[in-house]
Amino acid sequence: MSHRLTAALATSTLALGLAALPVAAHASESAGPRPVPVASGIVNVDLSASLLASLKAKGLVLAHLGADCEVPAQLTAATSLTAAVDSGTVSASADAKVAGKLKLDATCLGLVNVGAKAVVVVKDLGVDMTTGAITATLKGDARVSGRVQLGTFVRPAVSAKTVAGNSVKVDAAVKLDAAVAAKLNAALKANVFVGGQVLADVKTVVLVDAKIDLKAALGLKLDVGLGATVGGLLGLGAKAKATANTNVSADARVQADAALAAKANLKADADVSAKANALLLGAVG
Repeated sequence: MSHRLTAALATSTLALGLAALPVAAHASESAGPRPVPVASGIVNVDLSASLLASLKAKGLVLAHLGADCEVPAQLTAATSLTAAVDSGTVSASADAKVAGKLKLDATCLGLVNVGAKAVVVVKDLGVDMTTGAITATLKGDARVSGRVQLGTFVRPAVSAKTVAGNSVKVDAAVKLDAAVAAKLNAALKANVFVGGQVLADVKTVVLVDAKIDLKAALGLKLDVGLGATVGGLLGLGAKAKATANTNVSADARVQADAALAAKANLKADADVSAKANALLLGAVG
């Protein structure tokens, strides 16, 4: 068998292994993106310097409140917030971006207009990575009270940058929701909030149980058994296994292009081709 025929058959087998093999038979039941419970985590919120300056210029203070969410006599201005993750899940959406929802430990912030004696309490923060939003409960007058989408952020892709070991990291600039901005301005009697302005830089790190294969759970790699099967057919061993553990969509496109090119250039004897194809189909089946 010629070198060119061997190479072509190798490429075709990889394509068959990834596109035609019944993957479910080789992959574990846990293969593919699925929600994973969060074991612990931390969320750091650094408030926008420009927003803090605007609040100060208008006589408003963003302050840390106690566990009872009551406004103290002495206000301590807040520039950042750190909260532990109480519970939640992390997953990957159909468009291969980080998803899931996180509930944070109880925290209370107060937006206070000292001169107008108006207060809006911000509590029960959450991170909705599926929609790309920071959620919160606002407590003030009837115009502002209720559960809201405080701001939005661009969801990152599931990649080696966001997923490492048993952790998922999401760094994002959160922009204030326009409807919430209007409610805050009305409740605090100050024209300071603008929809779309950067509210804060939020850094989220969550950990899952170390026994969980997080990359496999979020769809970052193919099942190792499938890689071994394809490698065994070609006699390529570890090289084929490593190839099978690359990004599925990108790998499939490259292999499809290679298979088409090989088919166009293959000029083998008809009997040799027929025997080789029969051998391959028998191995795959």
